[in-house]
Amino acid sequence: NSYEVHDDNNNIPEYNEIITLDVTFENVGIEAALNVNATLSTDDTYVNITSDYIEIGDIAAGATVTIQDAFEIEVADNIPDQYMIIFDVEIVGSDTWNSNINITFNAPAFEIGDMIINDSGGNGLLDPGETATLSVPLTNIGHATSQDIAALLVNGSPDIITMINDSFNLTGLAPEEEGYAEFNIEVNSSAEPGSIAILDFIATSGGYNLSNTFYLTIGLAVEDFETGDFSNYSWVFGGNADWQITDLEVYEGVYSAKSGTINHNQITSMIITLDVLCDSEISFYRKTSCEDVGSVSGNYYDYLVFFIDGEEMDKWAGETPWGQVIFEVSAGDHTFEWMYHKDVGEVGGQDCVWVDYILFPPFEPEVSTDDMSVIPSIIKLCGNYPNPFNPETNISFSLKADSKVVLEIFNIKGQKIRTLVNNNMNAGFYNVVWNGKDNNNRNVASGIYFYKMKAGGRYTSTRKMILMK
Repeated sequence: NSYEVHDDNNNIPEYNEIITLDVTFENVGIEAALNVNATLSTDDTYVNITSDYIEIGDIAAGATVTIQDAFEIEVADNIPDQYMIIFDVEIVGSDTWNSNINITFNAPAFEIGDMIINDSGGNGLLDPGETATLSVPLTNIGHATSQDIAALLVNGSPDIITMINDSFNLTGLAPEEEGYAEFNIEVNSSAEPGSIAILDFIATSGGYNLSNTFYLTIGLAVEDFETGDFSNYSWVFGGNADWQITDLEVYEGVYSAKSGTINHNQITSMIITLDVLCDSEISFYRKTSCEDVGSVSGNYYDYLVFFIDGEEMDKWAGETPWGQVIFEVSAGDHTFEWMYHKDVGEVGGQDCVWVDYILFPPFEPEVSTDDMSVIPSIIKLCGNYPNPFNPETNISFSLKADSKVVLEIFNIKGQKIRTLVNNNMNAGFYNVVWNGKDNNNRNVASGIYFYKMKAGGRYTSTRKMILMK
């Protein structure tokens, strides 16, 4: 059998429509098929067959019969793009025959681009006290025009960002068309440079939902050593000597970091571990004055080397002037290490290296819960672990003072499904378990969920988690 698709627009099988099939039945045998009927079926949940049976009658040997609008099918409003469904056709007459109809359905599919910051300061950064328009690019990479799109930007950092408008509507996007959801914000004047604002982008187009979390650094997360020590970040040192602060050789400002004083066949390392929030990059300026690379062998003898998670990114030797280097960093926990290494022999130059003006990727500030008897210094929704999770996850938060706390779970449509906490709590660190059930003790479906914490009268924070079954 063969078929043609009909609908009320372009006769292409697409999402969220009713289609009918004109089906041609062919008798390839040498005898007539008598009193023939056909039934269409499938177990696929993305379609509902509303007319599944047709009386065909007799089909002579070698003949074909075409039945217009033989079957009718409702297509779901959330069927994936290029999704193929295999329909079973059972043909009954003087015998029983089985065949298949394979239909591929078109639908929209969305890709979220990098957020664009158009700030009043004009530097592409969010600085304390300024306003900005945040644009989120959306591209329809599917094969069908989408329905209109309702977009929402959920502010997970109200202590840093004030939303001027948090919703935006776009008209439907044709295949390969790009649109922008735009939101206006104000950065609170009290926001600390280097702090991270968390904004959750949620969009709905008919039955399609999409989301992404954006981590925006306020100002720059910079280590320029201008405190005159290493107190600005959680630095640790390794090897045979600690790194030092110096004012004798700097890229900018008054101070830089200088390698520790070591002897032959020794090392000195400066190390920091950060929970990087999103794919980004780290950059820094470095200078070296030490033994040069072997002119014949090309070997490195004394040199500065930079590692990420123990993997060498690059190294430098000889008389290298101040220069910036940049390396890509993925989201997650990473250890960054600057090591000066000396071999067993010669000395060259000043026998040391310098690092200055490190620009970190967006990272999660540390909130230690090791000592639960210590009173936290901030109110903070710290996160959940594991994430993704199945069947349960631990949500942690801290309270710097006795507070009324509300901790709630929302689905991707913004509907509240569970209240985990709604009472007064003492200052301290807390872990709350969510077991993947709603307020009626029913298991919820796999997917993206948001947990929102309110505390202290003014603090509100929202984070994303994924339940995978």
